[in-house]
Amino acid sequence: MIAISQSGDKFYYLNWIPSESGLIITKYGNIKVNDLSLFKNKDELNQIFLHIMSDVKIDTPIFSLSLDQRNLIFSSNYIDVNNSELLDWYQVQTQDPSLNEEMDNYYYPMHKSVLKHLSISFPKFLRKMIKENMETLNAHLHNLNTGIFSAENGARAWFHASKLNSYLIWKFGKNKKDELLLIKENNLTSYFSISRKNKKVNLNWQFGNDEEINDICEYIDNLMKNKKKSNRPCDKIYVYSCIDKVEDLKRIQKQDEKNIILLNPFSVLDMIDSRKVNLYDTLPFAETGNAFGGIDV
Repeated sequence: MIAISQSGDKFYYLNWIPSESGLIITKYGNIKVNDLSLFKNKDELNQIFLHIMSDVKIDTPIFSLSLDQRNLIFSSNYIDVNNSELLDWYQVQTQDPSLNEEMDNYYYPMHKSVLKHLSISFPKFLRKMIKENMETLNAHLHNLNTGIFSAENGARAWFHASKLNSYLIWKFGKNKKDELLLIKENNLTSYFSISRKNKKVNLNWQFGNDEEINDICEYIDNLMKNKKKSNRPCDKIYVYSCIDKVEDLKRIQKQDEKNIILLNPFSVLDMIDSRKVNLYDTLPFAETGNAFGGIDV
């Protein structure tokens, strides 16, 4: 399985194979592109896949692909468990017909306490282009996901997070602008973004439970100020970043290394060679998690 995750102008990839002792990473790397308009050109996107296939040395690969969330549109829809037609009515009232012609809409179930679906809209032209690429390359696309949602699959596969009552996925971003996913009872409770500036947390946008989001923001605020606080907002916190500067992540993770865990497949999986991997430099591979969905690592 070749797992590819796009973050900004970089494509990270790794290949794993099964063995008697578990999954083994045979190859990994990344490619930087100069122009993200390659998503408008099938041939240029093909070159990315061809480069990866050549490096991994697989002629007929199976791909798992995670795209940067900036390619997608997120929104939320109210639901009523007693009225199955409410979602259809809500779509008619709120969605732009012209947008529906350009986007495919998918619905991510949220925790029953939220009474909403998270809606993820994916460009039709991009899905069509990827499909054509797979046909040209005689390859198979196993799944398609995005950013932090793929990383959440990794937390479940690599660290068995699904056995916990609750856990948080925390993606440290550029200019101290982060994304966070809160999972409770194996259901999405909150998806939101914060900015960390001047040792203060500010919400940028949010989907989900307001009270739990406020509790997490308060907890992070205390972490930034080095305050001791016993009431952690969830059982475990999995952290990663797709940027080079990880000083803030290192400092926060070391405050509670037992419960704030680096979300990195290289800390769990074996490799075919004995090269030592820097777990901070390889944190972007957290977003290859979708390639491990449903597999007991």
